[in-house]
Amino acid sequence: MRNRVERLRIWLAASAVFLVLVIAAFIGSARYLRHLRRLKLPDRLGVNIVRETNGFTYSQSLQGKTVYTIHAAKAVEHTDGKVAMHDVSITLYGKKGDRSDHIYGDEFEYDKKAGLVRATGLVHIDLQAASVAAASAKLTGAAADAKVMHVTTSGLVYMENLGVAATGEDIEFQAGGLTGHARGADYSSDSGVLMLHSAVRMEGVTAGRPVVLTAAAANLDNRNQEIFLTQATYESEGRTAAAGQATLHTRPDGTLARVEAQGNVTVGANGATMVSNQADVGLNAAGQPESAVLRGGVRYLLDKPLSQVRGQADTATIAFDGQKKPQPQHAVFTGGVRMTERTRATNAAGEPWSTRQLTAAQLDTVLASAGPGRSELKDAEATGSPKLTLVDAGSLASGGGKGVSELSADDMKAHMLPAADARQSPQLDTIAARGHTVLRQVSADGIEQVSAGDVLSACAGSPSSTAAPPAPPGCSPPPSACGRSTAPAAGS
Repeated sequence: MRNRVERLRIWLAASAVFLVLVIAAFIGSARYLRHLRRLKLPDRLGVNIVRETNGFTYSQSLQGKTVYTIHAAKAVEHTDGKVAMHDVSITLYGKKGDRSDHIYGDEFEYDKKAGLVRATGLVHIDLQAASVAAASAKLTGAAADAKVMHVTTSGLVYMENLGVAATGEDIEFQAGGLTGHARGADYSSDSGVLMLHSAVRMEGVTAGRPVVLTAAAANLDNRNQEIFLTQATYESEGRTAAAGQATLHTRPDGTLARVEAQGNVTVGANGATMVSNQADVGLNAAGQPESAVLRGGVRYLLDKPLSQVRGQADTATIAFDGQKKPQPQHAVFTGGVRMTERTRATNAAGEPWSTRQLTAAQLDTVLASAGPGRSELKDAEATGSPKLTLVDAGSLASGGGKGVSELSADDMKAHMLPAADARQSPQLDTIAARGHTVLRQVSADGIEQVSAGDVLSACAGSPSSTAAPPAPPGCSPPPSACGRSTAPAAGS
């Protein structure tokens, strides 16, 4: 009996010790787990993973049309509702289903609750101008590739509710043979417009010439093949252009077809500058200018060592010669035309300036090539009560000038001769005036002569030449004072 009681006491004591050990173990494990939570080890060990799959695909539809599809080679879903995706491709179709743009990269994160897809590394974007079917049916090779704009950036966020992808990081893009850079961008999958926020720069080769375009901001509409620039500048082999706003229209092969600009439009080439409020330039298939229309406060400036030209009009229409390096061939100025040219014999100090000034309602000019990259005036016709004023101030070598000549008429024509010195402007050769012609000449010593008639033809070998007397209707003009017979005036 005593032995049984002793054994019972030992068993109870052992059970009590075991129970104490178990309780101590629970308390210790609880403290240890609490410590692990503070160290966030479960996150590090992947404890928050809900599901891991290979070949993950997710699509969203709107009114029966698929708006976008996400495909990933591997996806890891976490307890917070976020999905980490690897080797990802996102296809954006837009609300109309007429697009097939691609966003792809190595690492993305999809937040289901917020409706956000984030790229955690480098990301690439291919933007197509039309549906894949339409593009492949109509275009192949280089033309089809020109329909795609390639973009590379990082930090991209796609907002599925808005259908917009955005980044504040640097981006690089390629379009129409040009490589571009910018800072920050938004892309709308519905409109297909890529908006570049700042520091836009594009460069490359178009029409065989190196080109650099810069802008404060830009909208690239690959669907409609348009690029809209603000505070834009253009540089190419000595040619420059700048405008407050510019819209570039491109062809399917990526070459420029048309440029519309407004807001202090300034174009410079070969020392000449034209300024206007608006400009519309058409380009041929080779991307070379073939026509230009400038409107609103058109001004022309040209400075050479021995000549200066200033012109103004309401509108200027220019046609180019179509050569490999095109030059202006025909220009028409309308509305308040005023052209002033100053010339001098040498650039010596004190050399006097002679002046030619023309005012008219319209001036129609023909230009001729004057060497590589240069053109000069050959023929001009002024209508709308034109008035030509010639002031011969002479030169240091010849002394004082020969005075002032003024010619007015209903319309007049002039033919120019190339200058012997490339630094000078073409020389006035012959003038033919018709309708209420009045010629007034004042010599250097103040002697005034005035002649009037219906038709006048004159040789003006120099700004101070004496005009031939008016030719009677139906008669040929007399030989010019410079020893050449002038062409009959129109209508004589």
